[in-house]
Amino acid sequence: MSVKEYDIWYRHTKQALPTTALFNYEVKCSLQSKYEIKEELAGYEEAFITHMIFKGESPNFTKLAPYLRELCIRKVVLSKLTLNRLQKLKYLEKIDLEGNDLSAGLSPSVFKSCQQTLRHLNLSRCQLRELPESITGLEHLNCLYLDSNRLENALSDKMFWSMKDLKELKLQGCGLTKVPSGMCALYNLQLLDLRRNHFFNNLPDDMFYSMISLQKLYIGRCELTTLPTSLGFVSTLEKLVTSHNDFSSGLPDDIFQSLHSLRNLTLSKNNMSHLPSSIGRLESLEILYLSDNPLMQLAEETFYGLKSLVELHVGKCELSALPDSLKACKDTLSCLYIPRNGFHVELPRVVLQLTNLRKLVISKNVELKHLDPELMAIKTLTDLDCDGCTNLQHPPYEGVANLGCGQIRQFFRDQAVTGETSALITICTIAVVGRKMAGKTSLVQSLKSRMRILTNREEDAPFDETTRVFSSIEIELDGLPVQIFDFGGDDAYQTTYQLVLRSNSIPVVVVNLKHFEQLAAAFGDLVAAKELVINWFAHFYLVYPQLTSTILIITHQDAFSESNYTAYRERLLLACNQWKSKIFQSGNSRIEIKAFTNRHQPMFIEADIFEVGKHTSTTFNRIASRLLHKIQEKDCRTVIPFNWYKIIKFLQKERFDISSHLSLRDLNAKFKKDGITEAKIKNVLRYAHMAGYLLWFEDSEELSSYVFHNMDVIVELLEIVFNHDEEKKWSFREDNFQPYLSYNEPVVEKKDFKQWLIFFNKTSLLLDHLFKYLVRTESKLAFSHAVKILQHFNLLYEHEDGRTDLKLYLIPSFARRKIDISFLRGSTLILCTSFAFKGLKLPHHAYHQMSILLLNLHQPRAFNISLYSNGLAAQNSLTKFLLQYETEESEMQFKVSACANTIHSSWEILVDSILTIMRYLHQSWRALQYLCEYLCPHCLLQGFPDPGRLEKSGFLVEVEELLESGESSGVTWINEAVDERKCLNITNPDLIPASFIHPCKELSEAEKEVFQNSIFEIESAKISDYQRKQNAISAMFDWLIQHEHENEMKMDLVNLNMRRQPLTGVLKYPMSSPRGRALIISNSSNRVGSEVDFRNVKDMLSKLDFVVTGEHKDYTAERRRLKLMGYTRCFS
Repeated sequence: MSVKEYDIWYRHTKQALPTTALFNYEVKCSLQSKYEIKEELAGYEEAFITHMIFKGESPNFTKLAPYLRELCIRKVVLSKLTLNRLQKLKYLEKIDLEGNDLSAGLSPSVFKSCQQTLRHLNLSRCQLRELPESITGLEHLNCLYLDSNRLENALSDKMFWSMKDLKELKLQGCGLTKVPSGMCALYNLQLLDLRRNHFFNNLPDDMFYSMISLQKLYIGRCELTTLPTSLGFVSTLEKLVTSHNDFSSGLPDDIFQSLHSLRNLTLSKNNMSHLPSSIGRLESLEILYLSDNPLMQLAEETFYGLKSLVELHVGKCELSALPDSLKACKDTLSCLYIPRNGFHVELPRVVLQLTNLRKLVISKNVELKHLDPELMAIKTLTDLDCDGCTNLQHPPYEGVANLGCGQIRQFFRDQAVTGETSALITICTIAVVGRKMAGKTSLVQSLKSRMRILTNREEDAPFDETTRVFSSIEIELDGLPVQIFDFGGDDAYQTTYQLVLRSNSIPVVVVNLKHFEQLAAAFGDLVAAKELVINWFAHFYLVYPQLTSTILIITHQDAFSESNYTAYRERLLLACNQWKSKIFQSGNSRIEIKAFTNRHQPMFIEADIFEVGKHTSTTFNRIASRLLHKIQEKDCRTVIPFNWYKIIKFLQKERFDISSHLSLRDLNAKFKKDGITEAKIKNVLRYAHMAGYLLWFEDSEELSSYVFHNMDVIVELLEIVFNHDEEKKWSFREDNFQPYLSYNEPVVEKKDFKQWLIFFNKTSLLLDHLFKYLVRTESKLAFSHAVKILQHFNLLYEHEDGRTDLKLYLIPSFARRKIDISFLRGSTLILCTSFAFKGLKLPHHAYHQMSILLLNLHQPRAFNISLYSNGLAAQNSLTKFLLQYETEESEMQFKVSACANTIHSSWEILVDSILTIMRYLHQSWRALQYLCEYLCPHCLLQGFPDPGRLEKSGFLVEVEELLESGESSGVTWINEAVDERKCLNITNPDLIPASFIHPCKELSEAEKEVFQNSIFEIESAKISDYQRKQNAISAMFDWLIQHEHENEMKMDLVNLNMRRQPLTGVLKYPMSSPRGRALIISNSSNRVGSEVDFRNVKDMLSKLDFVVTGEHKDYTAERRRLKLMGYTRCFS
């Protein structure tokens, strides 16, 4: 018979006392039997156990340790039998049961035997709904922790009357709506935590008069509208945290008048528009949090009395200035946080007088343009955070200010160099975009020569000889050299814009007016303007919302008569203005787009509009003058030391060398004799990178030691991956194949190439051999550099196939297949989050990058992955997940399968993925408007067409707060996974397990059984899929008959789906899922209600389990024919 072992740690009287709290010894637990413990104790004379911690099932500790003083139990559902053993322990001083399942309840007399000895009791997160009667008799208790239990009706007024020695009381998240009267008499209480409760009627006004020893008070997220008067008389209070309440009506002016000991005060996120005057009399205050309040301005006297202030947080307070009284804190203030305010051009002068400042955070002050050199005269300043101050020009944001205090200080030192030893350069680029055949390259060449130059190519040419992916040309504007980037216009090339677009770029959109005429005739003016103008804005303004307004170049003027040209020009501009209104109506973005802030101003002012045709000889000079004006307006010219300028000229000269890159080590060696240090060379590279002369990946560990000064080499690499006619490009490669011999590798023959190509066409996966061949024959870059560059921009994923040991490369732009909608079918439960993108349209490649980010995130979990043209699917032995997007609809969903055994890991995947996606969107598409919702799994399981949703609540709020704070973890993981919560659909009264709608930890065996039973009950109650479709079709016919004479109709699909009416003669037998496919061609024209009809029919067919495609557009007959041919080819 085997001996039972327990996961346990203990201390006996012959050992040293624990040096920290008992729960910290949990990591030292090991499997031991009762006999082993007794045998060890027998080795010491008169030794007995005083401290014990165990995980899971416990031995009979009353016999093993009758003199136990401290007990800690973890990871167990405690039975009343186990808990009743506590009644036999008379010497217990500390009991810690945090995080265990005590939902079965506690015996009324459980603590009776230790009422005279117990000093510390922790029952936090134990799923308690009531407390045992014996707890009121714990007269000598010092600490009582009851956090995260549902005690809204469990605390009686008399509960605390006898606890006169209580010093710490924690009741965070207990659902309290009122304070027990006995709590007010705890005159020895030093810490009180009431966060996350619901005191709708505020706290009793006399609550704190008797709490004469209180030192720390936490009352955040309590739905308070004011603070009790008695709080102002707690002279012992040292820390007060009262954030996330609603003090919009203001606090009493004298509320802080007697808090002479207060050192730490938090008033963040309270919707306060002004501060009580008594805050200026807190002479002992060291830390003050005021962030996220619409203060707009601070009273001049605010800081005069704060003689001890060390740390001040006033971020996101809509401030445009700081009061001069802040200089009263100059000798003590060492940390100042003022991010996300409205400081215009420069920081308030008072900041320069804070001579003891060590840390200054000014991040996301997007109106800042200049930092005063005097700021760097503060010798103690070592940490300056300018993150997100993208409009900074002096010093430049990218390459200097975004790198912190050291680089900013170096910038001002180097700027002190004047006279003949300096040079003027332009830290600015010009980005020219537009549809293919718009005339972009002709424009760039004409700007360079100041005369009209035409470049021609056939629209169906297999290679874009004029622009390729992009080309870089230097032009001079009034003697200033400026890099101008001419981008390829095809969708395939848009992924590459991110490589060279900068926060200081000047956007130029080129529109061929003939294209507008053709698109407007086929689809209408709005669609034409969106395709030719508006969609390009996303590349500029979603990434860099502070960019200047766009210059519009209208080409092919001579293709129209004068009257027709004027008419189409006005139609184009009118449609652009209508789009601007639509963007405003779609809701406010997280960060305002500067170019769109004036709602009453047209999308393009006349000074930014230029026409190009045969008779426009002066146009190019006027365009150059306008570009120069914008550069001067942005103040993008800067003076650098002449020996720095020598490095830039050297790099420009070397650009024409055959080498693909230079090493940082070689540059250091070359310029060391001129006294230029590595730090200065890096500064020069930042300038050159910002000015568009080169690419330097400073933030990449693998690439930062290389300088890619030859842009053509980068273009060659990108041409391998991106081409506007991929099929012709591959045919060209096959027809022009040349055998290739690589060092230490076998020669590549044509038959090998064909086999690899067949594999690629079937799977969209690039074999390692094929990718190496392409890079080595079509690019001068080393293969390792090519891979790292593409990975740096999330354009490529490197995958090791564990079954075949093959190395594969996944490039989303190569994927051709659509996701199989049955991938998650059969899953017990699906956790689903949806994203809806609004405003400017998120470019297609952003979805591809999110796929790559998720692949990198989940790589350690060893998923088998499949990449599709509209998403990503992955599965391992436990879990499946799916990322699916519809770029035309600007929608995306992330889904994870879950069951009782995997619900905790499924939540980990979901939360990690959402956080990764949202962090990417916040960092890479800063002005993007989007809505993130969590869809109710219970509704999805029942097949409801309109499931309940979490938007700005639950765990999604915590994810948003993590993004704000920059932390990587912090979401609450509940223990009460099978506790009942209401379905997220407000019309559905059903109760569901909490783990359906909130991240949970791993379930115990008992919890798994409850979870599975819940699933079974839902499945049993769900009407059959067949019956549901019958009901829907029957109800649909009734509804159509009732409403057929109405001009505008909106179908309530939710109610239709739930109506249970008999169906006769329509559906004879159950059909497969999906039932079929449907193509809708809906000509919009001008008929009233046509858009509503299209939406209703599409929704109806979707709910009937058809895969629906189609658009609400006006198609020509030829366009319809091509659409139908393309659609039917899908099934040939």
